Amino acid sequence: MALPCRTGTLADDPDFPARATDITQRHVQAITDEVTELAELGLVKSASVELRISEATLNLSMEVRILHHHEPGYGWSFDSPDIPGLVGGTDEYDPAEAEHAALFALACEADEQGKPAPEHVAFEHFVPAAAAA
Repeated sequence: MALPCRTGTLADDPDFPARATDITQRHVQAITDEVTELAELGLVKSASVELRISEATLNLSMEVRILHHHEPGYGWSFDSPDIPGLVGGTDEYDPAEAEHAALFALACEADEQGKPAPEHVAFEHFVPAAAAA
């Protein structure tokens, strides 16, 4: 389950980031207006507002699609359109192995970029209908 989520279905709420951005902008603007007014009224000698945003807050959650492929006689393989270069495979269908590989790839990518890795990752697995039967 990804958070925040919808209460009825516990599904990811894709509208949340836009709402959170709007709320944050309104609060930042209100603080800026108050500080500016204090300076204009002469109640403080000088005033300034500085907004600092942690990279971690920008990267709270992520949804990763994993595509599973079955090749008779060779086993299973997987890749992801959301993580370039992620490929792997096992003899048996193993979604946990694919998730582990994806988390490792995301952590390595974040480390290379000097950013924090996503804290909450929701996985969606796709298996071809012929292979699932």
